[in-house]
Amino acid sequence: HRDLHSFPTRRSSDLNNVFTVGGTIGGSDTRKYWKPVLGIPAYVGGAMVALLAERGIVVAGGVGRGTSPLAGQTLWLHRSLPLSAIVEEMLVHSNNHSAEQLLRILGESSRRPGTDAGGLAVERAELRKLGLGNPQLKLYDGSGLAPSDKIEPLTLASLLAAELRGPNAGTFVRSLPLVGLQGTVRYHVLHAALGRARAKSGHLEHVNGLAGTVMTRSHGRVVFAFLTNAANSEASAVERAQDRALDTLSEFGERNRRRPRLGVGEARPRCISTHPRSNAFSVARSAPAITPTPFSSAR
Repeated sequence: HRDLHSFPTRRSSDLNNVFTVGGTIGGSDTRKYWKPVLGIPAYVGGAMVALLAERGIVVAGGVGRGTSPLAGQTLWLHRSLPLSAIVEEMLVHSNNHSAEQLLRILGESSRRPGTDAGGLAVERAELRKLGLGNPQLKLYDGSGLAPSDKIEPLTLASLLAAELRGPNAGTFVRSLPLVGLQGTVRYHVLHAALGRARAKSGHLEHVNGLAGTVMTRSHGRVVFAFLTNAANSEASAVERAQDRALDTLSEFGERNRRRPRLGVGEARPRCISTHPRSNAFSVARSAPAITPTPFSSAR
């Protein structure tokens, strides 16, 4: 039978949180779908009213949105975890909800509306400061789930490299899960790179991504970005290729070993980037640029 993966969910209206799902599914099978919520203040207010009602507390007047009075009484104060802990949880467990909320907070903290558009304006301004204002870069949300999001692997690798040169480099590296050991990347099978690679994975239909850092044997830490976007690519084959690439990168420059076949022309690479039709591979580090031979991450 055809399962629900063949029938994407559709929002019934741009004004509500009702979704329509079509297709057939086996009687003992289960599918989970994660979708963004519209009108978060009203949604949270409604959820709170429902929780209070379960405890016999009735809220008169329903739920509304407005400005808090200056002399209002605080009924409940919730303090979040430190930002570093939130980011780590987001990256380790691929928490899309946290990503969306942090995007909105970016906008609000910069005196813009606490919306997707406000947060994206802040992101684009920061990317321009870093020299990464690529016109081909398309941003529409915080989680990367929007089908229209587009980024080149070299841009992603360069962004990671810029973060590692910043004041919060240590916090950022520690927030990434260890590939093959933690979080959503624990199923990767590494050998030489085990314990030396940290990365965030990303998956959509026909899309497979992995980006992060590897501590090499002799040349310090490098960053990488693997992005595969092809309808005929097999996820398991792509991930095996990613694992082989990480093992190769971790041994880069090791003495008494045959050098990885990446077409390296200098000992300390800045950028390694290939863009075959169905896959892409980028590595960035601070030194002169080189030209590599094609490296396939899909086969």
